[in-house]
Amino acid sequence: MILVLAILLLIITVFSYYAFDKDFLSVTTISSAMFLVFSLIYVAFYSRIGSDISFSTLIVIVGSILFTFIGEFLGRSTNKGKLSTEVEKKYEISYSNNVMYIWFAFMLALAAYRYYDLYRFSLTIGNTNGLLGTLSSVRLAVATGKYVSDNMNIFIFMATSVCEVICYISIYLFIYEIIEKKSFRKHLLLPIIGYCCILVSFTGRTEYLRLFVAVLVSYISIRVAKYGQVASNKVFRTLVKLAVVMGVLFFGYGSFTRSGGSSEYVGGIANNIIAYSAASIVGLNTCMDKGLGGIVSPYFGYWTLQSIYDFFGVVHNYAPPMNLTMFHYGANNEFNSNIYTSLAMATQDFGIAGLFIIKMICGVLSAKLVTVFKKLSLDNVGIKTILLLIVSNIIYCYFLAPVSDKFVDLLSISTWFKYTIFAYCVIVFLSPYKIKAIRGEDVESKQTGIQV
Repeated sequence: MILVLAILLLIITVFSYYAFDKDFLSVTTISSAMFLVFSLIYVAFYSRIGSDISFSTLIVIVGSILFTFIGEFLGRSTNKGKLSTEVEKKYEISYSNNVMYIWFAFMLALAAYRYYDLYRFSLTIGNTNGLLGTLSSVRLAVATGKYVSDNMNIFIFMATSVCEVICYISIYLFIYEIIEKKSFRKHLLLPIIGYCCILVSFTGRTEYLRLFVAVLVSYISIRVAKYGQVASNKVFRTLVKLAVVMGVLFFGYGSFTRSGGSSEYVGGIANNIIAYSAASIVGLNTCMDKGLGGIVSPYFGYWTLQSIYDFFGVVHNYAPPMNLTMFHYGANNEFNSNIYTSLAMATQDFGIAGLFIIKMICGVLSAKLVTVFKKLSLDNVGIKTILLLIVSNIIYCYFLAPVSDKFVDLLSISTWFKYTIFAYCVIVFLSPYKIKAIRGEDVESKQTGIQV
């Protein structure tokens, strides 16, 4: 059955790729391709996994992608129009080097503060390896929400969010300069490097993946806006190279944070690849058979609507997803995981039919937002940045759809506040960039934030 799934996913991936004009930002193509990769890993390591999937699991995966396709088709069909004014209009981006150095220093100081606070916490839970042992000591505590600090106040969280917004706009402008002007402006890298240093204190790898997706979204949208769909082959080759680099960094970083790079971890790299990929399909299969974590949803939206209940003050009991019961797999059940794909929680809450309807609605909304993002020029730099944040998170959700339900995070009111009103204020008042739009003899200047 897993081989049938892989074949069906290959057909859907190729069909959606051409149906949506070779658009690498097609959410259907992305989710289908990722499930395809994981199903192929499943096939390749079938003897280690030791079991097949059920027909119901195949229906859930294929059906969710097909309804995503329907939703994306509807979303795109109502969003006809010119792709982007950036094809006709050029932009000059200026900034003060001194301001960039100040931002970089601020981010490094914030990163150091967050890491030192993490180190202090690690000492309370048995870290004996000093600063270098901090990440491996606290990783599990952070993942399960047990890391609590009196020093991580609202100012630190707001400062981190400000740095995130500045990082995202820096990514877009840095790539724009490379593609549009063949110019490598190294100072634009400073906020990106600084924010990456801050992400170390997050202990996990998923935030780096989120940033990586922002790079992909920026690169694809800018290159296609400049060269059109003829750039698809070049884009594909670049994406493959970036994916290889990110894969090496992903598992290399995991080696350092989980076992300090020990040979035991490296020797079990195949098992870790399975654990972070094909095992999720095993988890979904287990969920379809036994329920999610052995818990039957006691009320509507038990797994997926918790942030909504919290916002409206509705009292509810809840077992966080990170505490889901481990399931076992392998010829002798020697391996375990608690990854159930992004489909498990919605299926348990709303049933298979409900899942398909949700996927169709998400497909419509995602397609509309992606299309508007690609159409919008840098004349509207504030809205463009907000859409970059939102679209990057949407693509990130589909990118990780086979392993984790990141869509639930987008239901949080605080998340939408951060990526809309808060982000817009940061761009208007704190952005270090001045953007000048030029069309023929006309010059329009858009200045935002701090200028020195």
